[in-house]
Amino acid sequence: MACNMDDNLHSRDRSVGLIPGLCICAVFSSCVFVAQTVKSDCKGASAAERIRQIKTGLEPDEVLAHELRGGRVGDGIRQPWMDLMKKEGIARVGVTIEFLWNADTRVLDANATTINYYRRYTSRQGEVDSPTDLERFLNEGLEQQLRIAALDVAREKMPEWMGASRGRLRGELTVILFDDECLPALGVWTTSNILDADETELMKAAMEGNVDRVRTLLISRPNLEAINVDGQTALMYAVLTENVEIVDYLISSGANVNAKDKHRETVLMKAAWKGESSLVDEIIKRGADVNAKGDRGQTALLLSVSPYNSPATAEVLVAVGAHVNDQDDHGRTALMTAVSLDLPEMVELLLGAHADVGLKDDEGQTALSIASHLGRTKILTLLRSAKTHDQH
Repeated sequence: MACNMDDNLHSRDRSVGLIPGLCICAVFSSCVFVAQTVKSDCKGASAAERIRQIKTGLEPDEVLAHELRGGRVGDGIRQPWMDLMKKEGIARVGVTIEFLWNADTRVLDANATTINYYRRYTSRQGEVDSPTDLERFLNEGLEQQLRIAALDVAREKMPEWMGASRGRLRGELTVILFDDECLPALGVWTTSNILDADETELMKAAMEGNVDRVRTLLISRPNLEAINVDGQTALMYAVLTENVEIVDYLISSGANVNAKDKHRETVLMKAAWKGESSLVDEIIKRGADVNAKGDRGQTALLLSVSPYNSPATAEVLVAVGAHVNDQDDHGRTALMTAVSLDLPEMVELLLGAHADVGLKDDEGQTALSIASHLGRTKILTLLRSAKTHDQH
């Protein structure tokens, strides 16, 4: 698995200044793999010159080059497998590890699956693929030592690598080891390879929009209320991908339209946030609670107010009795949000449904004061007209 600076990176050391994103890399320098032998001074002149020469053979965008530029070095402990690597002319190895990580119990179940050997410090050149060489590495014990070393690294560093994750995660990562004790070992993975272990096949099929697969899975009567680490059901997956056909199949099979995820958001809230009026209409017809509230006081109507959504979704909600004057935990109403986002058509719709112009949020602001502060001239006219009408 390759990771380079063309990808966005994470590092456990935030001072490195990497950009959060797709490809994640962790570096460490204090792992003890097997019996300690000689310890080198990795900050000394000799090591510094060695590292300088290694850097000259790396492309600037490679992870190792980046870490070395940041002053990262190994722990200086010379391990027996490093000597075997030197003997065989191997500079770098990448050990692929499949794992199941329980973030709640901090238990790791891992297996080293494959090893890639390189005669250079870069993974872009010098890969060893000769069956004769690979068999020799196995017979002389190098492969086994590297598997053990990489698993030790993974077990020690998994809590740090997975950060604040919750629940069970499964995936694949690569531990990169070098023949030099003054080079830092690396842990590299892509976020697409880290999955929610509680995600069901039905959830995956719904997310992929695979109608035929969903139909097939429903025949065996799966648990439609199964949830992933975020409390989401297969129906929520289908809504987020805006697949009306799969939504219909799941609800017809008994999926709960009023189930809530860990943020207490319902299927209808998610559909309203996506701005799919036809999807919202379908879910409402199937018995969704129009005025349910999430953990921050959000409702489907509040979530439907967005610069990316037409007023059609809010119109559907208002038509079936959505409370236009409900306030979230900060006292904000749908009208205030529409004013802030400069959505005159949405403002007009909400005013037509008797939205209260005088309601105040937690900071004492009203829709009128927000419009005045932001210079929303057209909206100010609408609000003042509505206020005058209400006074009469």
